[in-house]
Amino acid sequence: HDNVISAAVNLKVSSSALQLKQGAPVTYTARVMGNSPTGIVTFLSGKTVLGTATIIGGVATLTLAHLDLPVGENTIVATYA
Repeated sequence: HDNVISAAVNLKVSSSALQLKQGAPVTYTARVMGNSPTGIVTFLSGKTVLGTATIIGGVATLTLAHLDLPVGENTIVATYA
């Protein structure tokens, strides 16, 4: 599911699939809405950093070759700096 984080800009996170199998590839996309945002987005599961991506044209994309999260529901969030 998507997560929205409110700040000086809006940040919306989505994934390439709603349900994933352990070890499957996944792509997370963060759309940063604001006045020509630039910088880095960090994708997290809890306190675990999954990776970072540079914002290009208001979008930051992180592709992981394999998903290594605990079985069950995981909430993925993104921070923008």
